[in-house]
Amino acid sequence: MSSQIKYYPVDNGDQTVISIDEDNYTTNIMVDCNIRESSKGTSDPSQYDVKADLLSVLKKRKVNDIENVPYTDIFILTHGDEDHLLGFGKNFYQGDPKNYKKKNKDNEEILIDTLWFSPMVMGTATNDDEKCFNKEAKRRIQLHRDKSADK
Repeated sequence: MSSQIKYYPVDNGDQTVISIDEDNYTTNIMVDCNIRESSKGTSDPSQYDVKADLLSVLKKRKVNDIENVPYTDIFILTHGDEDHLLGFGKNFYQGDPKNYKKKNKDNEEILIDTLWFSPMVMGTATNDDEKCFNKEAKRRIQLHRDKSADK
């Protein structure tokens, strides 16, 4: 695979995957999230199935004896507006990766190694996906404060 930037057609929103191929290793960086439930499995040309595409392009690894778990190396949230975070709660695993189970894999929940975000995201959440993101961000901030080796 060669390095590439993929912009997803998600109308008035944003979702991008940057894949950097170097020394036979690919690093995936996701910027924002706009995964509509109505687009999953659809043949409607006006709705792009972002989730299906992500599952095909993201790397997979073994987690807790579960094979082929999809993950991204980095997830960047530019801001918490719904059109930049839609579907986060249902499509990304939140919590300690040691607790990732087969049911999470069956639900096709994507693991995030590193989470980058602006401090402005940590204000008052305006939608359910932003609440999920804030909870996960706060969990990771606490791990950092505790100088924990966990993710």
